Amino acid sequence: MAQVAGKAHHAVRETEPWIKTAARLGYIAKGVVFAAIGLLALLAATGRGGGAADQKDAVNLLADLPFGPAIATVVGIGLLGYALWRLLEAIRNPEGQKAFKRIGYFISSVTYGGLGIAALRAALGSKEEADAKGAAATVLQQPGGQAILIVAGLVLLAAGVASIVNAWKASFMKVLCTEEMDEHARHVTKTAGRIGLAARGVVFMMTGSFLTKAGLDANAKEAGGIQEALQTLARSPYGPWLLGLMAIGLLSYAAYLALEAKYRRMAPLAASEGHG
Repeated sequence: MAQVAGKAHHAVRETEPWIKTAARLGYIAKGVVFAAIGLLALLAATGRGGGAADQKDAVNLLADLPFGPAIATVVGIGLLGYALWRLLEAIRNPEGQKAFKRIGYFISSVTYGGLGIAALRAALGSKEEADAKGAAATVLQQPGGQAILIVAGLVLLAAGVASIVNAWKASFMKVLCTEEMDEHARHVTKTAGRIGLAARGVVFMMTGSFLTKAGLDANAKEAGGIQEALQTLARSPYGPWLLGLMAIGLLSYAAYLALEAKYRRMAPLAASEGHG
């Protein structure tokens, strides 16, 4: 038995560099998606086209670019790598995170795994449209559907607050190999992370409020995702300015993800044994 355990431990050690590579490519792919969303929002805010988009819209847009199928394929594979890393973080818990954080990793894994598949389908010419309202309607048809939507909305609200607090305290720097950065890289990373995570937090809180209200009112039409959050900002007083600020925030988040891909500190998965 000890020999089997030792071999399993050794296997994790051997495969870990490949998992790390997949994870780092995943952070880049996720950054590309948010860069596309941010760029479209910025174009809309400045009256140059664009529009409010969600993540599936972004991968569909990538597939329509010159060499788009190849780009969407690479992004899709990267997102699947990111989903794998988040799943392993949720299961093996290398950093000893609490249950709430691990649940978040699992949800992230499912979300970006689905997005990765959507990107690969878009590369093959079969595009999927995001439908937050349709998904909410399906949930409401299930036993306890209202409660599920309310809980999901509250979780997103909590995640949004946590993201903003993370941005304010710059706690995200703790998961990065800052010793490998020079002063300029640290400054750029901290600035991009603060702006980007704050913007992400606002989006989480808006989508969380949409879901919570949809659950309370049993009305799927009140649900919404990133696209609806951006549309709400655009329709508000000073809409172009608010949409422009959010666009800058999402572009900053994309830049931070690219830096995280390079500097992310990844604890050995084998070190997870014994964490609760």
